[in-house]
Amino acid sequence: MPFASDGASVMMRKNNSVATKILKNNPYLFITHCIAHRLSLACEAAQKEIELCDYAESILKKTYLFFHKSPKRYNSLHSYQELLDSPKLKIQQLYKYVGFQNMK
Repeated sequence: MPFASDGASVMMRKNNSVATKILKNNPYLFITHCIAHRLSLACEAAQKEIELCDYAESILKKTYLFFHKSPKRYNSLHSYQELLDSPKLKIQQLYKYVGFQNMK
């Protein structure tokens, strides 16, 4: 039986954590740090180290702001998408994820 968590000490530490309490009932428990959460942490750390990521993020935010709340600009975008035989996509706001909080 596997148990994966975000790696917080309340979940994973050796004494009095959720994992140790479950382990008391199941000695064959496989305890691991959630792979998706580790990937998220690694991507966030890499993003801080690579200047291109900040530049790309800046472009995405400016693009969103350009089209945000402007039906005229969105109609123009959809016209170009139609002309290029591309699917009609909506530009959405870029969010920074802090763990699993503030997800939208």
